[in-house]
Amino acid sequence: MNEQSPVKSPWIAYLGLLVGSFTIIEALSFQIPVVPVVTKVFNIPVASAAFIALAYYLTHIVAGPVFGNLADQYGRKRIVLIGQAIFAISEFMAALSPNFLIFLLARFIQGIGAGCIVSSGVAYASYLFPPHKRGAAIGTFTSIGTIGAAVGGIIGGMVVSKFGWQYVYYINGTLALIGMLIVAAFVPETPRLEKKPFDYLGSVLLLLTVGTLLSVTTLVSNLGAGSPTTLGVLALGIALAVTLVIVEKRSNYPFIELGLLKNRLFILPLVIYFLIQVSNTGAMMANSFFVNAMPGGGPMAVGKVSMYTYIAGALAGYTSGRLIDKIRIKQVLFIGVAVFLAGGIAFTRFTPSTPLWYIITAICLFTAGICIMNPACIKMALSVVPGTKLGSGSGTYTMLQYMGNPAGQSIGLAVFGSLSATTLAAQLTNVAQNAGVTPEMMPAVLQAGKSAGKVVDPSLVSYLSQLGIKFQDLYSKANVEAMVGALNQLSFYILGATVLVLLLLAIFIPSSPVAKVEPKK
Repeated sequence: MNEQSPVKSPWIAYLGLLVGSFTIIEALSFQIPVVPVVTKVFNIPVASAAFIALAYYLTHIVAGPVFGNLADQYGRKRIVLIGQAIFAISEFMAALSPNFLIFLLARFIQGIGAGCIVSSGVAYASYLFPPHKRGAAIGTFTSIGTIGAAVGGIIGGMVVSKFGWQYVYYINGTLALIGMLIVAAFVPETPRLEKKPFDYLGSVLLLLTVGTLLSVTTLVSNLGAGSPTTLGVLALGIALAVTLVIVEKRSNYPFIELGLLKNRLFILPLVIYFLIQVSNTGAMMANSFFVNAMPGGGPMAVGKVSMYTYIAGALAGYTSGRLIDKIRIKQVLFIGVAVFLAGGIAFTRFTPSTPLWYIITAICLFTAGICIMNPACIKMALSVVPGTKLGSGSGTYTMLQYMGNPAGQSIGLAVFGSLSATTLAAQLTNVAQNAGVTPEMMPAVLQAGKSAGKVVDPSLVSYLSQLGIKFQDLYSKANVEAMVGALNQLSFYILGATVLVLLLLAIFIPSSPVAKVEPKK
């Protein structure tokens, strides 16, 4: 690479590119206050909401390296423009979805568009800027991402509250179209490199394997562990996983570097981060449902929690980056787990009247803990990757690491939804009794609860009217009580996972600085 930039105004070109990236990252945090609302609109169980994230992340994770490879061959600008077009169409498709299946299809397509765009951010920094200026460019890319994530949640909450959930997607689709015009006008095309082999079969198999296996948790929650559908999907997932391993072992250019998974210092950071990521994401998504339903809550409150969470994560990640160059990585990991554990303990204390500031503090501790651990896990894993395989090794680590996000949403919402549904009838009975409802009317109350108050017997409406109450008031209070109970139980599962991580750290991670571990030749 020459010391001079290939364009006269690299910052103008780069900032034009960042508009597309900002839209994608903002869309992720926009989604947090939308999910609880969409769940009600399409009348789906809470556990099934996990498919919303799963559909997006699976294609996003796999599309990144796939379209990164295509961008090298056909030009990055072209791939970015294609990605923005796909993303814009999918956003409008989501807004106009007549049912949940079409909405999921839109989310699936959104992930493809996002994979086209995000994969080009760092690559363009290397192309547009000479070596001594790339740090500032990459730092700007990261900062824009943090800003987009921080403001996306609060703005998304405002939009949902004032205009409706569809407008979140209308706005993102419009921003993507504006981004296309800016990229077309200001971003230069990159040189096309010589075509190189890429393991497209491995990427497709990975998509199918992970998607199938992660669906099992949600199916267990909705259909039961013994359901033929659940067992069939589980068997298919195992068969796909075996096929993936066989294909990757035989490939000259594997999508996943399976050999690295045999190295303790590569696989342990993945396992540790995966456990914490699943716990963190599951807690955040379950908490969004609670905050949306709690007294004084709603989409705005969910957005506020999201905003502070991303800010806490950005500060923690920056601090960790400085620490891992000064103290032992194992010490940094212990600090991160300790912070995360504090969040888990705070999570056990939630009640229907818990103030929003306390909820924000608990979730911020979760996110700060995982963001402290993330740079340390990356540095430890990549320290054992041979220089000749650094690209594929880092790609393998990043790809597998990102699996924790959809897994966390799938598992967290499945557990939370199942626990909430299990206790809702009991809570509704208790709330109704306290309101003066007689035992004779209780079957009608429970029957109305099965439809979340959408179908209520007229005689029950008349009876409750004489008591001066509405069924929806009873249901809302019982629902919040059930969610609190589910969150409290979920928090103990999270604490169990955190203790397991502590044991892995204490027993299997060496105390010597990982920076001194020599990469394998």
